[in-house]
Amino acid sequence: MFFAINALAIGLASFVNGRLVMRYGMRPLVKIALFALCSIALLFVGIALLTAGQPPLWMLMAYLIPCFFCLGILFGNMNALAMKPLGHIAGVSSAVVGSLSTFVAIPLGTVIGQAYNGTVTPPAMGFAVLAFSALVLMYWANRDQPEPVVVSEE
Repeated sequence: MFFAINALAIGLASFVNGRLVMRYGMRPLVKIALFALCSIALLFVGIALLTAGQPPLWMLMAYLIPCFFCLGILFGNMNALAMKPLGHIAGVSSAVVGSLSTFVAIPLGTVIGQAYNGTVTPPAMGFAVLAFSALVLMYWANRDQPEPVVVSEE
């Protein structure tokens, strides 16, 4: 049941993303979702440390649901942004982006998995460090690009 609730958070994020991306654009949604994910993860690292890595289940779920919601917003938008300049070779670009994502995720996930000690502290720290790294990389990658102006259709 708990896994299903977290999966619903990702599904809800996809639905909400479909509505918001047309109004605000992908880049602002990615920035907001990454900032929210960083904030939530850093807050929970503190909670994990205060509870010796054993927070109550309700507190863990209160952390995971918004994290998975943010990930649901991020996955689709970041993949679309990564493939945007490669539309003329969409199939190849999709395969390359998927492969590169996997090749980067495997060693990072292995490090976090090997740090697991029976508490939620290592995964929480992994979320925090990787979310902050993604935020820094996003700002670095967009440092020379002007902010797009989004015109609402209302």
